[in-house]
Amino acid sequence: MLVSGVACASVAVLARPQAAATGTNLTRGCVTHFDRNVDYFTDKVGIEDRAAPALQTRNRNGKGQGNMRSISTMRGDAGETSLAGGIRVSKGSARVETYGTVDELNAAMGFARSICEDSEIAAFTKTIQQDLFKIGSSLATPPESPKPQVIIEPALVDRLTAEVHRLEAIDGMLGDWSIAGEHTAAAAYDVARTVCRRAERALVRLQEAHTFVQPAILAYVNRLSDLLWLFGRKLEHDAGVSGSLRAVTGKTGNRFSRAW
Repeated sequence: MLVSGVACASVAVLARPQAAATGTNLTRGCVTHFDRNVDYFTDKVGIEDRAAPALQTRNRNGKGQGNMRSISTMRGDAGETSLAGGIRVSKGSARVETYGTVDELNAAMGFARSICEDSEIAAFTKTIQQDLFKIGSSLATPPESPKPQVIIEPALVDRLTAEVHRLEAIDGMLGDWSIAGEHTAAAAYDVARTVCRRAERALVRLQEAHTFVQPAILAYVNRLSDLLWLFGRKLEHDAGVSGSLRAVTGKTGNRFSRAW
C-alpha cells in the first residue's frame, strides 16, 4: 500500500504541468483503490492541503518537479477512512475489508510475478494486477458517491476464461489435487490463489449485506482463482516437477476425489 501510494503521488506530481494546460484529471486511476490514496488525492490533479510537511522532489539538475505531501495524512488515526468521493467510513466496514483483500491479492500476485521466470505468465499476471486496481476502485465507490462508478466489463472475464481453457488443453498438465511447495514460483501462485478465494468470500458477504456488487466482479474473481491454480501447474509442468497429491499419498481415484 505504501509503494502504491508513492507511485500514485509520483503520477500526480509529474502530471500537474500537463493537466494544468489541458484541464484533464490525470490522477483518477489513483484515487479510488487504496484508503490512503482516497484520503490523499483530490478529484483534480494535485494534492489536498495537509498539515504534514511537503517533500520537494528534484530532478538531477536540482530543479523542483513539484511538491508531494507525506503519505501519513493522519486522517485514519481514529479508525476511519475515505471512500471515493470523500465519504468517511470505518476501516472495519465490509466494503473496506473487501477492497482491502483485493489489494492484498494484488500484492500476492506481484510477489509471484517477481519470482516467475515464465515471461508469458508474468506478463499476463501484470495485466491482471491492472484489472484489480479497477475492481478495487469500483468497490471503493459506493452508489452515493459523487464520483462515477468504474464499470467492469464482461470482456475482462472472457479473457481469463480463454486463458483457463488454453492452459487446460496442454498435454501433461496436472488436473487433480495438487500439493503446494514443489516449485517456488508455483507455490507463490498457490498463495495468491488462496487470497483470491478469500477476496471472493468477502465479495459474497458484501453482496449478501445488500450492497450492490457488479456481477462481472464476482465472475472475474471466481475465474481468476482457477487461472492462478493453473499458472502454478504450468510452472511445475515446464520445470518437470510433479505437484500431484496422489503421487505423494499413493491414493487412487477419480479426478478430484479424495486423495488424502
